[in-house]
Amino acid sequence: MDWRVAAVITMLALGVYNILVKKFIETEDWRVMIPIVFVFSLILFIYFLLSYPAFIDRLTPNSVFLAFSLAFIMGIAILFTYVSFKEGGPINVVVPIFSLSTFISVVIAVVFMGEPILPQTILGIIFSFLGLVLLIYR
Repeated sequence: MDWRVAAVITMLALGVYNILVKKFIETEDWRVMIPIVFVFSLILFIYFLLSYPAFIDRLTPNSVFLAFSLAFIMGIAILFTYVSFKEGGPINVVVPIFSLSTFISVVIAVVFMGEPILPQTILGIIFSFLGLVLLIYR
């Protein structure tokens, strides 16, 4: 699969995810999600282990550290997504704020990973900030 297709699918999935989280938070106790997500994740993990037995042989201390770091950071992101919506944040403002994570990713990629920064990248970041300002201050 082309990376662009995968990125568009991710964008669509996250767009639907944010709407569903907002709807859930409006009517339900968000803590109900924790055991459901845990069980679903466990089922996916077991399926993964059964379908990819060489997984164990590929584990390294670095891969375990990175995987736990990713899980921890995603847990924080998911928790504060729920908090943002539970505290009454409008979806058309909260989600654009989330999308500014692009800026964080670009800075980290340029500074720590040596990726080039292009003029269109800088313009994209500027337009993202301008768009957010327009959404927040109406």
